Amino acid sequence: MKTSGSLRYIGNFDLLTAILDYQRRSNFAQYRTEHFEQKYYTELFLPTIYRNYDINCLHLLDSAYSNDPAFIAEQSKHQDILSGDDAKQFRQEMGSVFMLRLERMRVSNAAYLSAKIKGEELNKLISNEIK
Repeated sequence: MKTSGSLRYIGNFDLLTAILDYQRRSNFAQYRTEHFEQKYYTELFLPTIYRNYDINCLHLLDSAYSNDPAFIAEQSKHQDILSGDDAKQFRQEMGSVFMLRLERMRVSNAAYLSAKIKGEELNKLISNEIK
């Protein structure tokens, strides 16, 4: 409707405002999720994993290996190569990455909740308008 110019035919200013506000909030929630999740995954999570995991642990990230009972049985003998200060640094790095992930999920969730509330308000306005 917005692209075709059809919004100009809506005479109820409150309804028009609600439509545009809902669109703005839902676009923000979607953009935030898509771009921040991709940025988090490619720039923080994966580099931390690849910097600290040995090759056997990296294989566990691939479901082709992790669903193979023979591979899992072999991995049960695996011992992590990180210990001491290296393990402490890894826990610190991963802890920081996961805390950032939780914060970004919280904000994304709040954005979707805001869009949902605006969608419910818009639904009521539309229902009242067509009665």
